[in-house]
Amino acid sequence: MTDSGAAATGWLIDRSLEALAAGQHPSGALIASPDFRPYHFCWVRDGTFCAYALDRWGRHQAAARFYRFVAKAINDFMRGQGLESDGSTNSAFPPTRFTLEGQVADDGWPNFQLDGYGTWLWGLSEHARLSGSSRLWDEFAQPIEFLCRQLEHLWPLPCFDCWEEDGERVHTSTLACIATGLHCAGSATNRLSASRAAEAIDTFVAEHAVLDGRLVKSIGRRSIDASLLWLSMPFPVAPVEEAVRVETAEAVRSELGYPGISRYQGDRYYGGGSWPLLTAWYGWCCVSADQSDDARQCLAWIEEQAGPDGSLPEQVDGIRRDPFAYQEWVRQGGRPARQLLWSHAMYLVLADELGCHAGQAAVP
Repeated sequence: MTDSGAAATGWLIDRSLEALAAGQHPSGALIASPDFRPYHFCWVRDGTFCAYALDRWGRHQAAARFYRFVAKAINDFMRGQGLESDGSTNSAFPPTRFTLEGQVADDGWPNFQLDGYGTWLWGLSEHARLSGSSRLWDEFAQPIEFLCRQLEHLWPLPCFDCWEEDGERVHTSTLACIATGLHCAGSATNRLSASRAAEAIDTFVAEHAVLDGRLVKSIGRRSIDASLLWLSMPFPVAPVEEAVRVETAEAVRSELGYPGISRYQGDRYYGGGSWPLLTAWYGWCCVSADQSDDARQCLAWIEEQAGPDGSLPEQVDGIRRDPFAYQEWVRQGGRPARQLLWSHAMYLVLADELGCHAGQAAVP
């Protein structure tokens, strides 16, 4: 990396850490996007990856505040539903997002979505590893018990995917999130039922989510989705052969763009542009596969998408790919998110994987 490239990286690392700090509500919630009204909520999945990035960059107190926010929101949800920790129906499952104060937003948004809570359990495990403290596992005993019981029971059911779409299918990346979360919970709490459910999901994915040597987006649907990268990093399903993960990543690269990765072919959301966070994810996979040149190209592409103030958008080039769909979404919801915390989080993960360093700006 040239000196100018290193300086640009250090500058954007600082801006990204500042964005995460500025986006954390006093409650501990991490707002999805401060400049896009439909995203003025805290998604459990997005927030967990933001907390993971904070932990990787030594901001352990900020990460712990997020985990406490979610644990409290789950406990409040359980009390509001009159539930004990053994609730087991999808009508009793907590939502995929909360208001920044921890309340359920009853606005018609698809909410039966299981990936976020598997991700949250994984995030707790990573927080314990990176911070050197496992006290949150004991502190959150009740919500963890509730989530484990729910996920052990509900994982075979159709639910909305990680994009809040396609609620009639069982999705491969969702299963990987749940399995990894239950593996983590089983290990941390000696919960045998969680470990057994995780092993059952692993086997199910290996037997039903691999076709023609690569993973498929959903059971019975052979298309490629960028979220399948998650089965390489950080949610590998053990029985799935490494060659299958490699072939899947290659399919993502060839079918969904490189270095600017889109979600899936035919995506019409704001024109189906390229997502910096998915490009960072592909770069993360490249690092794990010893393809550092490709990973650095992903990092450089993300830096090119940054605004003059260091903001990172949700997606770019949608208006060029599908102008009609882009304008339709603008009419419905306004301009797309210019500052997405999840984009900053995944950029920070990739920068850390590549051994990059922050600049000189002070970050709280």
